[in-house]
Amino acid sequence: MSLEGQLIDSKSLRAVTGKTADWNEIAKECMAFSNATGGRLLLGIADGRDALPASHQIGVMN
Repeated sequence: MSLEGQLIDSKSLRAVTGKTADWNEIAKECMAFSNATGGRLLLGIADGRDALPASHQIGVMN
């Protein structure tokens, strides 16, 4: 189940890293939230997902 909605949007790491970074898209999302009632932009979570992929998670350090 996706968490995305009017107050939450998610973008994969590809949106902010390397040659595929799309800072204009990130800026548009931030502006849309600021012009509405606010919201949260979750970076590192691909569209349609509700959590980070296991390969992107950092384990507990002792």
